[in-house]
Amino acid sequence: MAVSLQPPLIAVSLDRRSKACRVLDRRSFAVSILSQSEHELALHFAGQPQPDVCVEWVPNRIAPTICGALASLTCTPWATYDGGDHILYIGEVQTFTRAPANAPLLFHQGAFHRIGPQVADLPWHVTLDSPAAGTVWHTYPHRVKKKTP
Repeated sequence: MAVSLQPPLIAVSLDRRSKACRVLDRRSFAVSILSQSEHELALHFAGQPQPDVCVEWVPNRIAPTICGALASLTCTPWATYDGGDHILYIGEVQTFTRAPANAPLLFHQGAFHRIGPQVADLPWHVTLDSPAAGTVWHTYPHRVKKKTP
């Protein structure tokens, strides 16, 4: 998930019991975003080995990425946080590549999904919490306070 635009930071949340969690601490890493047609590859990396899956890697000076991925980000370590039974790794994005437009693979509530029809206007562009609006809203337990930057 995105964390910051300046500097460009992303977060990866891993179960403490995962193999990746044991080797990721203070190491560079890559995130590969797969397309809808790559669900078997996703299962393979989720701990369900798929016998017919052959992973091709693209070498990179920071961390290898998956060949043919819809998009790839390579990151250097920024911070690590305790997240209960998960660990949150924050990485500073060093490289970003993407393939021509294709539908991403989505996983939610234990199943793969497709993206629905595109919404014409992005809903947050008309909210007062949008950076374009020039104001920032802080919500407190029983009141809302407007703060002008």
